[in-house]
Amino acid sequence: MTEYSHDGIRDSLTQLAAPTLFYEQLRRELARASRGQEAICLVRFVLQPTVPDVTIEGANSESQYEDAILSFAQTLTRLCRAEDLCARMGELEFVSILHGAELAAMSLIARISENWRVDLARRRSAVDKDPILLATSSVISRPMESSLELLDRLDSA
Repeated sequence: MTEYSHDGIRDSLTQLAAPTLFYEQLRRELARASRGQEAICLVRFVLQPTVPDVTIEGANSESQYEDAILSFAQTLTRLCRAEDLCARMGELEFVSILHGAELAAMSLIARISENWRVDLARRRSAVDKDPILLATSSVISRPMESSLELLDRLDSA
């Protein structure tokens, strides 16, 4: 699969925020939300290959995964608001920091899922099985919650 690398600010493949930038921005957004008695929402997207991680000539090649990662990152960038931070946290994991309540998260998840599914359908032949599924989860911050507590809840969601 595609090697995951970043410079601390941007992911080298997708140009989304890297984990270092994400963690710093999360800390800042939680402090701002706490001062304003507001909430932020974290949404996690995980691409899940439906075929074993084996490079075979044709449909299961490494370039297929790289294509899916790039396609998903472009969908995420296109559909998120400018004030929301989108980050690539791992090889197949993405997280967005959203301003707003649960409704904003559910709306984003629905838009991303539908748009990316349509994009994938355009890229594959009619006989191909979906090569990659999309798993999502989200959490809303609580007053005075630390970034570690919020991330722990996202891991459990």
